[in-house]
This record gives sequence, C-alpha cells and structure tokens, in this order.
Amino acid sequence: LLHATKFLRTRSAVGALRAGAATAVAAAVATSTSGTAFAVAGCQSAESRAAIPLSSSFIADAAARVAPALVNISVQPAGSGLRAAMQGASGSGFVVDPSGLVLTNCHVVRDAAARGGTVTVTLSDGVTRLRGVVEHSDAISDIAVVRVNHHAARPAAELGSSSDLRPGEFVVALGAPLGLTNSVSFGIVSAIERTRSELGLHDSLGARNTTAYIQTDASINSGNSGGPLLDVHGRVIGVNTMKAMGMDGIAFAVPIDEVKPPA
Repeated sequence: LLHATKFLRTRSAVGALRAGAATAVAAAVATSTSGTAFAVAGCQSAESRAAIPLSSSFIADAAARVAPALVNISVQPAGSGLRAAMQGASGSGFVVDPSGLVLTNCHVVRDAAARGGTVTVTLSDGVTRLRGVVEHSDAISDIAVVRVNHHAARPAAELGSSSDLRPGEFVVALGAPLGLTNSVSFGIVSAIERTRSELGLHDSLGARNTTAYIQTDASINSGNSGGPLLDVHGRVIGVNTMKAMGMDGIAFAVPIDEVKPPA
C-alpha cells in the first residue's frame, strides 16, 4: 500500500466542522465583498477538447494563465521559541475570487485555524506579503479558504471541470516545492478516482471521506500542497494535496469538482 507524505498527519479538531469543501467555498463566495463568483469554465466534451491543437509552448501558456493568481502560504503557530519555529508550515494556494479569496489545503493552515497561528500570504510577485485569515477549513476534504485584503482586485484562476478527465491527459502543476516559489512541473493524469483505501489512508474517529483523488506523475513535493493542477488550457482541475512517500511520479490532487460551488 502507498503511504501519504508526512504533511497528511492526524486530522485536527477542525474536522469537527464537517462543512464539506464545496459548502465552505460557496459560503466564502457568498460573503465576498466584491459580490463576484469564481470563474468557472463550461464543460467541454472529450471530442471538443481533442479537436483543439496544442502549440509547442502549451505548458508555458497554461502556466502563464494562472501564475498571477498563485500564492505562497506560510503559517507560524502561536507562541515563540524554537519549538514554535519548528512547527511552522508552508504551502501553496491560488486566488479564486478577485476580492481576495485563496484556496489551499487544510493541512497547510490547520495550526492557524485551530490554534490561532499567523498566516502570511505572499503574492506571485514574491514581494507583496499579506496577512491571511482562515475563513473556512474542512479537515475531512483537506480544503481551506483563506481571505486576504488588498487594495486592488487580484487576478483569479479559472476553475475547470474534473468530471471528464481521462488517464493520459496532460496536466501542469504550480506551487512552491521546498519554498521555491512559482515553480512549474508537467505530467499526465495517471489515474482517476483513486480512493483513500487504495492509498492506505484511514480516517480517524470514524470520519467518512469519499474523496476520490486524481493521480498524476507531475512532480509534487512538500510545499506544493494547495497549489493548482491545471489542464492544458490553464484551467484548474485539481488541488495538489500529497505524494507517495519515497516514490517519484506518484502524486495526488483533490478534484476541483469536489471543491467548487455547485452550478
């Protein structure tokens, strides 16, 4: 059996929320001061997607569409001293609403959500750092929504659909592996609907988790958590979440259809 990397540890007290990822995201949009909704692409059939030719720079083009919405997230737990510093976490995320809503993994920000830590969101320019507030988090789906306040509207990533993905399709992963911001990796969809039992993951306290992950061979490492997995058109089709410990080319993302608000 596969084993998830160390960043998927015992579920925190946040799991008591049991709000569901899509419900949390929908609630965040409803409270958005801009009144806007996520940019959600219409579904295309496999035939219509296959009919679109790809240029030699399609990877760079896909990454460029989402790069302005990419962020790096760092969390400093409450307290001081060496222990608090060693318990700090970092990961990735992406803006999904121009008012400043950021989607990421719950395990990236759980210390802030559960124990009052400090969330710092660094924008794609690598210079602008903003204070983040965890508005919604769900440990069962491992999805969280963080809000940042900025004087200008932020570019938002377009959300695609994961419902019609097929093994073998190209995908692009963005994030900050090992803190190396704005990194791009490329691969294919290795499999769809990988269940938690297949991955050797077991939920504590009898929590029911029906998430079926997208498996990809795109390089995803510590720090990529919460970053977007894109299709060749630069639309988000998943949230990078974990990789197989001690293995290369086996990583997993939460399908975006499990996250975005219902149409």
